[in-house]
Amino acid sequence: MGKGKNGVHGIQLLALCYTGIIRITEGIGKILAGADDAATVPYGDVFTHLTFEVRPDFYSSSTSCPLLSHENLAQTGSGALRPLETMVFVSAGRFVVEKGEAPVVEYKVSRVVAGR
Repeated sequence: MGKGKNGVHGIQLLALCYTGIIRITEGIGKILAGADDAATVPYGDVFTHLTFEVRPDFYSSSTSCPLLSHENLAQTGSGALRPLETMVFVSAGRFVVEKGEAPVVEYKVSRVVAGR
């Protein structure tokens, strides 16, 4: 926690929301089932659309991305991060498996911009 670019001290809250499609291939099925022979799969079967919400009340139930609803959590937003709300992001993901560890999803995220 330090002084941010906008001169504000403290933590700035940001909600990341996503929807996506996962094609359940044999490899992904093994990962989800916890099979002993599960292995990292390549990109090409997991795709998402990401949106951000930077709102003072993003913990409330009125948000379109309800992450948490808990009255005891601080409610804040950041004007410096607000432009993220009007941007479009997409991603391609893959499941990464390392022996002895829980599987993780790795994403390549891209911002969609208007063509010239």
